[in-house]
Amino acid sequence: MNRFSSRYIDLRPYKTKEILLKVIQERKIILTPVNKVESMYRALCPFHAERTASFTVHNNTFFKTWGYKCFGCGRSGDVFRFLMLSERWEFWDSLVYVTKRIMPPNYRHIMFLSQTNQLAFEFPEEPRPEPPDGLPF
Repeated sequence: MNRFSSRYIDLRPYKTKEILLKVIQERKIILTPVNKVESMYRALCPFHAERTASFTVHNNTFFKTWGYKCFGCGRSGDVFRFLMLSERWEFWDSLVYVTKRIMPPNYRHIMFLSQTNQLAFEFPEEPRPEPPDGLPF
């Protein structure tokens, strides 16, 4: 079981339109823009069989991130949830995939921070020794 937590990493740079569209299009899902501004896209849902497009990729204006929603099966989420459901990965695996394959090179420094966080969860902290008497600790 992976004990990685996303609360220590700012994931907003990962949740952009370009990254989500790239991940979805790598899965051979054909997205068509709904309007001229290209703020919403439609496609057939990759999670269930259907004849009419009910899978939408949209901008969440409240959180200022991009996500998806299928009105047929009800599944929704962000780029990480999409990879977790479509590839049956854990969060850590989807974070590594997006960082290595999709992210621009200037954001790859986040990978180092996330690896450090992962190692901190894998190795428990050793108990600290008691300070010697007479020292102001």
